[in-house]
Amino acid sequence: MQGVKKAAAHMAPVVRGMLFTGFTIQILFGLAWMCRNFGHIQDFGEAESVLYGAILRLCGENPQILYLLQLAAAFWAGYYFLEKLQPSGRGIVGKGRGIWRALVLLSCPFAMQCHLALLPFSFMNSLFLLMLSFVLQAAGRRREAPRIQPAAPASGRGRVALLLALAVFCGGLLAVLSGATDTAGREETGRSIEAAMARRLAWPTIWVDHDNWTEDLQEITGEVVWDASLTPGNMEHLEAAIEEKVSPKAARAYYRQIAETGWKAHASMVVRQIGWDVLGYTVTPVIMQIQLRGGAYVSHTGRNYEIMGGRAPILTRNYVDYYSWWFVTMIFLTLMSAALKLSAGEKIRWRSGAVTAVLSLFFCGILVGILVLRGAGIMDYKYTAAVNQLWLVPALMQAWGGGQGRDKCPGGAGCGAFAGISDFSIMASGGEAGKE
Repeated sequence: MQGVKKAAAHMAPVVRGMLFTGFTIQILFGLAWMCRNFGHIQDFGEAESVLYGAILRLCGENPQILYLLQLAAAFWAGYYFLEKLQPSGRGIVGKGRGIWRALVLLSCPFAMQCHLALLPFSFMNSLFLLMLSFVLQAAGRRREAPRIQPAAPASGRGRVALLLALAVFCGGLLAVLSGATDTAGREETGRSIEAAMARRLAWPTIWVDHDNWTEDLQEITGEVVWDASLTPGNMEHLEAAIEEKVSPKAARAYYRQIAETGWKAHASMVVRQIGWDVLGYTVTPVIMQIQLRGGAYVSHTGRNYEIMGGRAPILTRNYVDYYSWWFVTMIFLTLMSAALKLSAGEKIRWRSGAVTAVLSLFFCGILVGILVLRGAGIMDYKYTAAVNQLWLVPALMQAWGGGQGRDKCPGGAGCGAFAGISDFSIMASGGEAGKE
């Protein structure tokens, strides 16, 4: 047993070194792509968010000023999130560690594309990280409340309330930035839940299924059904044709009919499409390669990738290909590092880590669920860059830990490699562990 612990302690620095090297290469790719594209405007068109448009006007319509704001906000959000998860330590080494970890999150290619685009997704993903950070801190403090001194519970409850208020504020601002609350948006067609379900369940088989609709619905939509079947975006033409001719109540009934017809005829296909969308939003580096090879399903990935490579196609290809490979390798190395940690006799705070993991999955699930139910064929990874960044966090905690010397492990040489390695339990306890 002692031999296993010693072997694990000696193997740990090797795995940590591989994680550190892989992430550093990712950072270099990200910085190179950023420098190459900083003076360029990606061809996404004008953002529909009223608030984002106002922010752009405050920047004097200067894209580079907005890029700097987005990069700064993303860097700070990532730095704050990681510091609350695991303090990076004091002094030059500690600051360097914190900056390096934040740069890893910043240089995720899907996030980097958002940071250098005139779209609200960069700010939205930063707000999501901050919202999740505040929620996890509040949850950690509530769990610690029974152990607090009698004189402290009142101030502790006030701190929890403040953290939850900040989380709600970030969530609300995220919704406003997305354009979901814009007054002009309420006047557009297809804003009901029934319309969303029609887009989700009926496309892309709508041309095949329309013969099964009632005669009155076929008459209303006869001229636009074929057009609507060509691309997901053309569903708005069908929605306009319906809503121009009937009342809102009748339109919702027609949307229900369209959705029910699609579901009854193609339930298994719809379930597969929803599953692919969930994977596309949550493990983008893996699914993206399938999408770029023409597999899986219709999405915005191909167009996003084409726009991303407009200024530097070779660099973009190498950047994205490397990250897709590294993402899978990183997960494998993280699991290996965790196994070595257990073999070396390290203790893992399973309970607090589980609470944090469940809360993270809950909020990520809400976001992904909303996106998936918007409709079929419109999966867009720009919405969930922050969700994909969360996959990197456990590896970051092990690639270059907090250095606080909290955890002691037996086994002699190499044991220091485990110092500072932690799990999500630090976040769950409000990031207080390891502070002097």
